[in-house]
Amino acid sequence: MLAVHRHLWGGSLARRHRHVVLRAACRPDRSGDAGAAPATAFVADMTVCQIWRYPVKSAQGESLRRATVTELGLEWDRRLAIVDVSNGRPLTGRREPKLLMLSASVCDGRVLIRHRDGPALASDADLSAWLGRSVRLARPPLDRAPEYEFPVDFEDESGVWDVWAGPTGVWHDSARTQVSILSVASLRDWPVRRFRPNVLVEGLDENELVGRRLAIGSVVLDVMKRIDRCVMVTRPQPGGIEPDMSVLRTVMRESEGFLGVGALVAEGGEFVVGDHMRDLGPFSRLAGKVSIVTRDPSYQRQRRRHTEEEL
Repeated sequence: MLAVHRHLWGGSLARRHRHVVLRAACRPDRSGDAGAAPATAFVADMTVCQIWRYPVKSAQGESLRRATVTELGLEWDRRLAIVDVSNGRPLTGRREPKLLMLSASVCDGRVLIRHRDGPALASDADLSAWLGRSVRLARPPLDRAPEYEFPVDFEDESGVWDVWAGPTGVWHDSARTQVSILSVASLRDWPVRRFRPNVLVEGLDENELVGRRLAIGSVVLDVMKRIDRCVMVTRPQPGGIEPDMSVLRTVMRESEGFLGVGALVAEGGEFVVGDHMRDLGPFSRLAGKVSIVTRDPSYQRQRRRHTEEEL
């Protein structure tokens, strides 16, 4: 088991991660805005039914009853990534689907990584041997924006892959998502682990939350955007989740490629399963709070094709 000690993510380090850097026009992150937020409250019927965190990016996560939220998101969520030594980029389930077969959990201040079909992965050398490439387990860099990649056409992964720069100091794909929220209604009958939300809620359509400030327990969130989905939701995972391209085709066709919403942390705190969301009204979209960029035009063309075709 690969163990990472608590001092890697102490409070003093977390406070250094406020600065966000994006490389404009490269991040495949459409605005996802749903227009002006209504002035009236409407989320009283939304209740937290599941909480998830993912200590290692693209590995399986763990279900929680109670979550502690810092200014970076859920404590320990995506705090580590497996980095490809050859190019310095964090691997994700887009480029390396085998990552989704790993499990990661936090125990006594350490991240433990396991694989159910083999021996414990206790070092970078073990991870490298298992993946068949040279990798290392790493914290996010503080001095540069990590680069991510995705296939421009998810139907043809042998084709062009685009690259974008994410925020510094965290392993989140988008500077506008620290906590992701998905509703049971939007999930349909798909397994929740396909979409890797932090919070699964019962109640109204989560798309109506965009532009709202919400309180859950003692946590306050500003919901910034709808989350655009990629080929990862089609990947196989443990527990009988099979490869299924129809998932992303359906999301492209019926929801313009969006499923779930992303929020930034306005105030940290705690919340538990069973907590109700409280609507605090529209938040002020301050210039400079986030960097809003649009998808690369080639991705937009691909999205339109899959939306318009009879799939």
